[in-house]
This record gives sequence, C-alpha cells and structure tokens, in this order.
Amino acid sequence: MHGRFIKADMRERGRARIWAGVVAVLGTALALLFAASASGLIDDDAYIFLRYAQNLADGRGLAFNPGEPSAGVTSILWVLVLAAARWLTGADVLRLTQIIGAGCFGAALGVLVTTVADSGQRLTVAVLSGVLAALSPVFVCQAVSGMEVSLNLLLVALAVAWIARAPNRSALASGLAFLVRPDNVVLAPALAMARADRRWRTMAIAGLAMGALGLPWAWYCYRIGGSLLPPTRVGKLLVFLPGWYGLATGDLGHLPFASRVDLAARALLRVETIFTQGQARVLLLWLALLPFGLTRVGRRLRAPLLLFLLSALAYAWAFPLVKLRYFVHLLPWLIPVALAGVDGRVSPKLRRGVYVALLLLFIGLSARALPRYRAWVSCEGTK
Repeated sequence: MHGRFIKADMRERGRARIWAGVVAVLGTALALLFAASASGLIDDDAYIFLRYAQNLADGRGLAFNPGEPSAGVTSILWVLVLAAARWLTGADVLRLTQIIGAGCFGAALGVLVTTVADSGQRLTVAVLSGVLAALSPVFVCQAVSGMEVSLNLLLVALAVAWIARAPNRSALASGLAFLVRPDNVVLAPALAMARADRRWRTMAIAGLAMGALGLPWAWYCYRIGGSLLPPTRVGKLLVFLPGWYGLATGDLGHLPFASRVDLAARALLRVETIFTQGQARVLLLWLALLPFGLTRVGRRLRAPLLLFLLSALAYAWAFPLVKLRYFVHLLPWLIPVALAGVDGRVSPKLRRGVYVALLLLFIGLSARALPRYRAWVSCEGTK
C-alpha cells in the first residue's frame, strides 16, 4: 500500500515537471516573440548594463567609459552574465540580453509550476498559474527590457523552491540574488519564515551566503568610490526626490524621526501606483482574490508575498522610490495563491468554466496589449 502511494507521488511529480517544461518553453517563446516585434529596448537604463558588459567582455574593464573603472550598476551579476555571454559568443550584446532575459523568464515560470505542485496544490492550479503568468504582458515586457528583472525572478524562485528540501542551495540562490539587487537582503528573513523549524539557522546561512558572495563587489565599490554599495542609489535619489517629495538628497539623512516616518508612509502609499497605472492594472484581479487563497497555501507560497511586504518597507525607509521594476519579480506569485482560493471555494462543476474564462481573457489581453507595449509608460506602469 505504502509503495503504491510512493509510486503515485513520483508519477505526479513527473507530470508536474513535464508541464513545467511546457510552461518554460511557452514563457520563453512569448518573450522572444515580443522582443523580435521591434528593435531596441523599452528601458533606457538597460543601455548602462550593455555598455558595462560589452566593455568588460572586450577587455576594456568594468567601466562605462573605457579606461575609467567605475561601479555604476546596481546589478553586478547581470553585467557578469551578459559579459560572459558576449565573450563566449561574440554576439550583439543587445540581442543577448533579450535572449537571456527570455530564457530566465521561462525557467522561472517552470520553477514556479513545480514549486506550486510540490506545495500540495492541484497540478491544474500549478500549470494554470504558470500559463497565466506567461500570458501577462506586464511580465513579458519586463523580461526582455534589458534589465535584471528576469534573472532576479529566476533566482528568487529557486530560493523559494529549494527552501524546504535543499536549504543550502536555497542559500546559494539567495546569495546570487543579492548580487542581482542588494535589496534582496530581505530574502533571508522571508525564507526563514517559510520554514517550520530551524528559522535562525536558515536566516544565518542565507546571510552568510550573501556576505561571502557580495564581499568582492563591496570591496570593488569601496576601492572605486569609497562606499560598500554602488552609487546608483544616490543618482536615483538626486533625480526623483525633488520631484516626488520636494526634498534634496542631502536632506534625507537629516530628517527628524517623525518626518522620516511620514516620508516612509508617503512612499508606501505609492505602492498602489504599481497596480493602478499602466498595464499592471491586470494584477488587481489577483490582489482581489488574494485573501481567499492565503489560508489555503503553505509557508513556501506565502514567502514571496512576505518578501514583497518586507521589500516595500525597506524601500519606503531607505530608498523611498517605488517603481514596478523593483517588485515585479515577486508579483507572479500572486497568481497561484489567488487561484488556490478559487480552487478551494468554487465547486468542481464551475471550476473548469472559470479557468477556461481566465485563460481566454489572458490570451486576449496578451494579443491586444503586446503589440502596443513598446511605449515605456504602458510597460512600466509608472516611472
């Protein structure tokens, strides 16, 4: 009897991995089709990464201007990945960034499908979550924007997927994610909360991985600019603080505590612009269904949502600039939690009709939106 249950479980896992592969191919193909629909990139910031990667690959060092070493990128791992691809293939770095971005996007959706299935949800919920994410223009657009979004999505997905059965690999993925964006430091407590036991050990291992992998980059930043972090934060504050909050960058560190709390609260209120401007408004559907699914999923599927909350709080306090790109790698995880609520509360007779309607809705949305998605505002939601 016990052997039959084990065999059935293995068959179910095998089916989940086959469907994960299908979803991965679908996500990659849709992203590549979108990237091929027009020349160039929708995000001008991406050209900074391309310039650094091309100079590094061509032997001119880690620099925007050859001969002038600098640390003007937030995501050093994305630069290294692009530079390695350029060095190995000699291909145009602009096309490489879109191909790699599409591949990471598809792989991340495949990981999402297996994680949802392994977390006890029905395979239908797992596969539909991946397919609907692949058909969401807001995710497809960001995947091939030239930015680090899709690599971030993949590494965070791996950290979540491995937390239950392979905590050391989860810690490694967390450390690499830290090199993609420093704000991923909040992955450590988020993953610890995903564990039923050994929470402090989980957080410590993830923190050590981040420290060990991040040390060389921190040393380089300090040697070049006198700071352990790249100066990109200061540059963005110089641009956006005066317009958004009427503050000079120098004022931020000298605000009284009460004023700093008020500024953080105002920054948190800007989170709603992620969901109410541009094509990201489609995510409101999943937000509306989220309360129905939170009680029907385990700790692992709640971990990305906790990470979203912690990231929003960290940004509001230390870097009060809220943009879709900073959080979009976490938003696909809204879908399986919302669908888990639908799956548990809708009768089996109605479920099929609901799922077919959702699938047709997102096919139509993708067909309508993607051809017009070259406009920056439509993609980003808010600058």
